[in-house]
Amino acid sequence: HEEAWAMLRELLGEDHPDTLSGVGVLLASLEAKKEYERGLERVDETLPVAIRVLGRDHPDVAYLHVMRGRQLRFLERWEAAESAFAEALRIERATRGEDHPYAGYALIQLGTVRVAGGDLDGAESAYREALRIYRLAYPEGDRNAANILGKLATIELERGRGPEALDLAQRSRVEFGRLLPEDHTELLEGDLLIGQALVASGRTDEAHRLLQDLQPKVVAVAGDDSKPAREIRQLLDGIEVRIGSR
Repeated sequence: HEEAWAMLRELLGEDHPDTLSGVGVLLASLEAKKEYERGLERVDETLPVAIRVLGRDHPDVAYLHVMRGRQLRFLERWEAAESAFAEALRIERATRGEDHPYAGYALIQLGTVRVAGGDLDGAESAYREALRIYRLAYPEGDRNAANILGKLATIELERGRGPEALDLAQRSRVEFGRLLPEDHTELLEGDLLIGQALVASGRTDEAHRLLQDLQPKVVAVAGDDSKPAREIRQLLDGIEVRIGSR
């Protein structure tokens, strides 16, 4: 993909629409290969050109800010990533409207980097605004909305608020359940989140039953050494210590 993009730049020029749009394919390819520094270099080369050709407030420029933010997020450069997503959000609101799902996507990304940077209140604010947008756009239900509920549950877990986390996790799981087949990985992840919230709520017997039932399903789908499988083992070990000390 990089060679094809370089050929486009040489044949058509860096400011040709096909060259500007072609960088999206290149960035996706580099991201898939976890070549985030190279991806950042390419988007930083393209972004000034896109602004000069298209103007600062253009949807394609917003997309490049999103892709820049993604590379920075993978590189754990939280403040720079937040700035990139905030600019993408500003442009999406200016060009598509306050309630467009693309604005919602930028808000989800903002929430994610704020969580990573320790700003739970800022993350919650971004997630709740994104949730409002997706509820308005897709009142019948949407995977993004279900995902946001799970992210809000995780924030409550970080705050040590088990019952609040459990309510959000269960709502997320119900919504995912209406949209996905029963063996989908997001449903298994939702069950794990409920298990974590049950533990945080002190409902260890319920958590024990759920996690014991969930464990072989996760191992079958994701593997015994996967992150969810390891988290389940850790939770079960902790629960069994508590049960043994009764």
